[in-house]
Amino acid sequence: MPELEKRYLSPQNRKDGIHLHKLISLVYSAIKSEDQFLDIDQVEEPIISDGFALLKFNERKGASIRFFICVDGRYIGFLNKYNYSGFERKVVVTYANHRKAFDGIKGEKWYSGRDGNEAVMILADSEVHRSLIPQAPFPIYVGMDPVSFFECIRAILGYRKGYGYSVARFILLSEFMPFRLGISGEDLSRAIDVYLETGIKSGIIISRQGKLTINGKAFRSTSVTAKYYYGYIERARKKSLYDF
Repeated sequence: MPELEKRYLSPQNRKDGIHLHKLISLVYSAIKSEDQFLDIDQVEEPIISDGFALLKFNERKGASIRFFICVDGRYIGFLNKYNYSGFERKVVVTYANHRKAFDGIKGEKWYSGRDGNEAVMILADSEVHRSLIPQAPFPIYVGMDPVSFFECIRAILGYRKGYGYSVARFILLSEFMPFRLGISGEDLSRAIDVYLETGIKSGIIISRQGKLTINGKAFRSTSVTAKYYYGYIERARKKSLYDF
């Protein structure tokens, strides 16, 4: 996994990144819950570009399946760019009228809603409801939005307990391993180090008396977490008084 994003991102691009991860999490929940996806075995490194993602899986029988994911119509053009042959099945996931649209294997249209803590897929022309096992805020993959990665850290470490650095690192690595999408264990380990260090410097994670704890104030909303993170990144980019 590459270093944390250090280039300037507009507020819209930041928002798109967070929304994109939510869609990927929804798709991941469907993959883990739907019988039609149980033959998926291996996954390649995702292609991520702002508000667009392509997840590529190989099935046990040797066929392939791809999930095209985009936050809205601005990124539909990417579908053609990556619409090459060699895939026997494909799924397109986008936002539609502020709801997530899910084009199924047989061409049926599904819509996602929220029912408590569960993601729900609703077949458009019937009353059929499919409850998915929620995987949010996971999975973990190369190119994911930094704020979403910190949400994953928060989900594992919680708010109340403090951990030594090495213990926190070990717990995160162990818990993240089952939720990987196309990322090696070594790259995941390096990413955890980078995010822990950046989390401490940005105030998202509090380091006190050798213990690391999650800063609850930084997770009041995703926008607040983004302010902590991107505020630190922008400060780190400034090299002199003339930059302020």
